[in-house]
Amino acid sequence: MGPSAPSASGDLDDLVVAARTAWPGVNVPAEVFLAWVEERLGPDEDPAALFTSDLYLACACVRHDRAALAALETTYLTELPRWVGHLRLSPAHLDDLAQQLRSELLVAEPGALPKLASYRAQGPLGGWIRITAIRAGLRMLPRHETTSSEDDRLSELVAPQQSPELAFLKTTDQAAFKAAFHAAMRSLPPKEQNLLRQHYVDGLSIDRLGEVYGMHRTSSARWLRQARETLLQTTKAHLMRQTRATASECESMIRQAQSQLEITFRSLFD
Repeated sequence: MGPSAPSASGDLDDLVVAARTAWPGVNVPAEVFLAWVEERLGPDEDPAALFTSDLYLACACVRHDRAALAALETTYLTELPRWVGHLRLSPAHLDDLAQQLRSELLVAEPGALPKLASYRAQGPLGGWIRITAIRAGLRMLPRHETTSSEDDRLSELVAPQQSPELAFLKTTDQAAFKAAFHAAMRSLPPKEQNLLRQHYVDGLSIDRLGEVYGMHRTSSARWLRQARETLLQTTKAHLMRQTRATASECESMIRQAQSQLEITFRSLFD
């Protein structure tokens, strides 16, 4: 569902009308919804870029509106088997995942808000829920299936046996690579961090990223490529500061990281 935010002048009445049209029968008082929107706007964020109709549904679900909960179920949660099909969960685990997802999205500790309240409408609600579902599904996999072999391959990734210096990094300074990688990730803008995690950890394709962020696949591919290059070069810079490896040796390590970036991400961010 596409964005339905107000114009730059902020026609708030139109915003509410559009949201109610998108979700017939779902009712949130106008003043409550508009306050909800304002709370989720960043200081420099243009409300016209938000998926406000989806935000309306999220707001209604958090308020336990019956029509909204039914719409959430039929529009999004029925897609769960397709979203996590690549995880090959058993039917029992899939049922558990559905219950866990409902609880994660809609239930909160006393005095807190459920996860669905953190949806900021910067992309379609369906894409946001899909990412939440995949992450929850990954947590249900046996740990040995998701980490052991990846950790072994990460050791090979960090330091192939081309030089004594790289062997040194493997046996002594693997922590430096991890620290450099994390520092490089933290230096990226939040949207680039999310993009990389969604692609390499959650398994979203270029086409799916385009849908999530409302852009053509060529634009999402270019954005991903730029974020990846920035991440790897910043990791290299951190490594050179933290270890005695030379620029060419760090470059060799980065080339290996680039060829197996999905393994690196899932291992370091497990």
